[in-house]
Amino acid sequence: RRQRLGLCGTGRQYRHGLIPSGTWPRLRSRASVHGRCLPAPKGADICTRRPPVIGHSEAWACADIQEHEMTEDPHPFSVSTNTAADRRIGVGIIGLSADGGWGALAHHPSLCRLDDLFALRGLTASSMAKAEKSARKYDVPFCSDSAAELAARDDIDLLVVAVNLPQHQKLIEQIAPTGKAIYCEWPLGMDPAQSQALADLAARHGCRTFIGLQALHSPYVRCIGQILADPASGRMLSCTVSGSDPSRGRQSLSRYRYAQFQENGVNTLTIPFAHLLAALRYLFGDLQQMSALTACQHPDVLMQDTGEIVHRTAIDHVFFHARTADGGLVDVICHGGLSGLQMDIECEHVRLVITGNSGHIQYEPLQIKVIRQEKSETLPAHSRTAENLCDTYRAVHADLTNGTQTVPDFTDAVAHQQLLFQLQEQGLKAGQ
Repeated sequence: RRQRLGLCGTGRQYRHGLIPSGTWPRLRSRASVHGRCLPAPKGADICTRRPPVIGHSEAWACADIQEHEMTEDPHPFSVSTNTAADRRIGVGIIGLSADGGWGALAHHPSLCRLDDLFALRGLTASSMAKAEKSARKYDVPFCSDSAAELAARDDIDLLVVAVNLPQHQKLIEQIAPTGKAIYCEWPLGMDPAQSQALADLAARHGCRTFIGLQALHSPYVRCIGQILADPASGRMLSCTVSGSDPSRGRQSLSRYRYAQFQENGVNTLTIPFAHLLAALRYLFGDLQQMSALTACQHPDVLMQDTGEIVHRTAIDHVFFHARTADGGLVDVICHGGLSGLQMDIECEHVRLVITGNSGHIQYEPLQIKVIRQEKSETLPAHSRTAENLCDTYRAVHADLTNGTQTVPDFTDAVAHQQLLFQLQEQGLKAGQ
């Protein structure tokens, strides 16, 4: 069955997804380091594994997200283990906080549900006290305030960078010299130049890399893709999307203060729209005649927890138009503030109405209504936000163990960000 990964700028597409551009070096073993290992609480069982729900009905079964083309890797991935029987991939999360954040909301729960494939063996936080607090809360045996110290451990194979974007460069520069696999949350860098420098750095050290464009492995997006690929649906005629970016309204929190400034690279264009654009290119292939308008419509933002008024310069509204290769029209608006996602896809013989709680298609559980002739069927959301990364991590595991490349890497991150910045520049010129 054909799989289409919509990041086409790298020249590495294949009919089953992205194929490896090279071979992956064996992860190198490192000498033990000094760090603090916290004893696991007795009887702790916070990582209850739950099998993913794939498919909604016999009529409209979701795409099998675990299908990958398997090719033999001449340099197989070497897993560091504490016992001969434990063949799981050892993970260290940089930025797993006991006080919340994306690492706690998505990465930790997803890894816990896949504890037959991964073992969470270490974490870092901004201070040793915070790291110890997180280690106790999440029952993680090793903690540190140093990313380099975590990366040097023999039992860590995959390093997950789950911190605010402005910290990415410094942390990746610390961990890349180990040559270990790196999963970094999107975006990679604050601009294409920084992202390219980080991609080059990881390549020089032989790191296998992954970028967090997780909408491409969303079971909902793949379900939509399967319906569109069905010849009975006919050609796609139009797709209209209205999505919200709740954090870009007139109010925010002080922990997101950095995201109010355009130079920090975190805004409506680079986060919800970027993930949506990746999903649209996955569903429809390369888009043509792309144009965008961008604006900051809420320049004064109240920090609810401190009362501070911050002058926002970051983009909080995006209008986007494009055409598919076979003539379908695409129209998108991403609003700062508000709530909800409404996506309407009209084909010759079927119509899809997709709804969610926010415009963040990369993690929102989606309801899909399928309308064909006089009949309709609703495919309800079947997961929680905390499970949104499970399918991405399954694909990461398959790529590492089989030498395939179905998850976008740092090179893909650069290409996608370059496209976004071209649209941003176009939008700024149109607004002058």
